[in-house]
Amino acid sequence: MGSPADVYWKPDGEKAYVIDGTNENIVEFTASIPYDETTIVETGMFDILDLDNNIRGIDFNDAGTLCWLIGTSQDDVHQLNFGTGWDISTISDPEINRGIGGTNANPQSVRFSKDGFILYVSDTSGKVFAYNVTTPFDISTLTTSPSFNVDFTSTAPNVGKVLFSTDEKYLYLLSRTNDNVVRYLLQTPGDITTAVFLDSFDDLMETNPLGIHIRRDNGKKLYVVGIISDTMFSYDMSLNENNSIITRLGDELTTETGENIVYA
Repeated sequence: MGSPADVYWKPDGEKAYVIDGTNENIVEFTASIPYDETTIVETGMFDILDLDNNIRGIDFNDAGTLCWLIGTSQDDVHQLNFGTGWDISTISDPEINRGIGGTNANPQSVRFSKDGFILYVSDTSGKVFAYNVTTPFDISTLTTSPSFNVDFTSTAPNVGKVLFSTDEKYLYLLSRTNDNVVRYLLQTPGDITTAVFLDSFDDLMETNPLGIHIRRDNGKKLYVVGIISDTMFSYDMSLNENNSIITRLGDELTTETGENIVYA
């Protein structure tokens, strides 16, 4: 695989899912040590070329039974159903898709709110759009026009990815223009209209980052993937006395499979 566009870790850290931008697959990796990318091995894949030939973002529900994707070619949100949670070999047809192309230019990220009633989509304009969902986590009930949007251009131009802390008190945005991760305090948890800029992490080893993920069980590890190094980097995260991010480079791994160098 190559040109990883996004990454998502299972909440217990036993599996990671990476968008293979070269072959247009979702690749499933299993970690022998939870959340340790140096111990992962490929255990499955699913071809997503028929959905969109430039998938950029991935999200899951906590049970791993629903997976959402978004791409720039079709400008649709796609929903895949896993018969067994977190087992990519059990994806079943049909998939559900919902078009949002009329309101988003070049969508980069898809992320559900914790309660499943709002779907957030970012694009290269620097805005994050919020779409209402009538039935939680069911994109067939997604409104095709956003209820509102927030412009983050001044602090995070060209928003590549959107992430929330598990308690939704913090918002993290990947800026593709600045190649950094920007952190905001949500004065009302889960409400991006109340976002207040806190700080940013600018020392990413990847010079063209496309995907980020934060460890779900304790929020103390940041993962970054991108298309220049084809590498998954990890960074340890903690807070200092000023409540600012302190990070240090963790581990990285390269493995050889076929003709491609896969970094995990």
